[in-house]
Amino acid sequence: MNTLDNPAVQRDVRLALELPASPSFQRQLLGLILDQRKLLLRLTGMALFGGVASLSIPWLSRLAVDDALPKSSPRLLVVLSLSAVFVCAHQAWANWIESSTAIALSARVEKNALSGLVGALLSSNYDQLRQRDSGWTSQTLGAARGVCHAYIEMFASLVTQSIFGACHLLLLLNLSPQLVGVVVVVSCLLTALSCALARWETKYVRVALDCASAERQLLHVLTSRLASLRGLFGTERLGASWNGHLNISGRASVKAARVATLRGLAGEIVGQAMNLGIMIWAVYRCFNAELKIGEMMMLLAVSSSLTFSIVASGGAFVALQAMKPQFERINQLLEGPRAVPASKNPVQMSDSIALEGVWHRYSDAGRWVVSDTRLKVERGELLRLMSPSGSGKTTLLRLLAGLMAPTRGAVSIFGIEAGRARNLVLYVPQHSSLFEASIAENLTLLSGASLEHVLSVAPLTGLTRLLRDLPMGIETAVSAHGNNLSSGQRQLIALTAAFASPRPVLLLDEATSQLDAETRRLCRWDLLLQGRTVILVEHA
Repeated sequence: MNTLDNPAVQRDVRLALELPASPSFQRQLLGLILDQRKLLLRLTGMALFGGVASLSIPWLSRLAVDDALPKSSPRLLVVLSLSAVFVCAHQAWANWIESSTAIALSARVEKNALSGLVGALLSSNYDQLRQRDSGWTSQTLGAARGVCHAYIEMFASLVTQSIFGACHLLLLLNLSPQLVGVVVVVSCLLTALSCALARWETKYVRVALDCASAERQLLHVLTSRLASLRGLFGTERLGASWNGHLNISGRASVKAARVATLRGLAGEIVGQAMNLGIMIWAVYRCFNAELKIGEMMMLLAVSSSLTFSIVASGGAFVALQAMKPQFERINQLLEGPRAVPASKNPVQMSDSIALEGVWHRYSDAGRWVVSDTRLKVERGELLRLMSPSGSGKTTLLRLLAGLMAPTRGAVSIFGIEAGRARNLVLYVPQHSSLFEASIAENLTLLSGASLEHVLSVAPLTGLTRLLRDLPMGIETAVSAHGNNLSSGQRQLIALTAAFASPRPVLLLDEATSQLDAETRRLCRWDLLLQGRTVILVEHA
């Protein structure tokens, strides 16, 4: 029976492709915040204390105006004044505790959230990574820190202002239930207006983000390929394109800032208008002897504080809506299929590497790059695959490396699904980029082996001869992407790191194509291949 028609194989492939989706970044942040129970309890306690203390000031003012002054009681006035000073001092201390708690909460949550985001990026499979350029990725990751900080500030504000609002609401209900209804209705209408303005703002934010990503990508291309672009006389065209994206991004950012300013101005105007209306109403009642002066002052202070708390709580919610474009981008790093985590202690169930009826294409409408491929490589074997360009050699190695799952069929390394056997395999692409570090650091980072072991392998690949010709030897600094070295030198460093690696399976994608004939002749393949299973792809 054809492997493609095998239900078991189709089920395995479907499970590999339909891994559980990661929760959204908002949910991850909320979960991390809720995990900090001690800090949340401290924040809640300080907010409750601040809310009660804020009620004490208008109450003490009412006593002073309506009781102490009419009765000409200096002692009562002194006691009330000292009480007010004491409450204000403790309220300032509580505000400091609240601020420091929010800072500690931000530091802990932000670190874990960003670590999880980078981990999700590193676990993305090849199909996801190829859909994004470096400008989009760097812009999204760069904005993630600000998003974390803003979200945590919003959460802290929502907690504190909700508690403040609840305290003022309870007191105002006793003073004037009708006034509570007016404040709540007007504040809710203001929040709805702010949400509408926030949706308008997000349109400009999306444009600014898209242009900023394109701008970063063009800048990356310009800086990393400046020499070759000068030779092609492409710097002026790319520079003009970069400048155009920069202008569009700047204009969109200005428009978004104007809408945000309009949103804040609307809140301030409505809030001030409502406070003015409440003051006129309270003064009118005071003139009609329905309220004492102290009661009027208390009513105005409490209603104003309630208005501020409701508007601030709504503002935190609206701020979250305004950050929707940033969250959408970050969620794209978390969504979709993931490369299957490598098993730490795999159980080797077979002595061969197998491809069973493997088919693969990069899109539903694309051509089959790999079609009905069946292959078996025994442990310790060297297999050379020679075929022309465009025949799917590189795709085949990526499937074997577990960098992506086949569209159909199954790939296994010693009986383990390829995505879970990545700790057994080392894949060396044709064009290797090096780190901006010394050659020694590159060798240890790429191989995962000690420098002593790498140096024991270097004579077998011919790297020792290269190091003798460099002025600083193995401590020679490597520029970004290894641009200060030739393509052959970069390939030799990557090849040496591969054979120094403890992983038993090596996948080499034309890994010697850039080496000169003398270096290839000096390579001790007989010793390098001992104990290895090697699949070597070469151009026919």
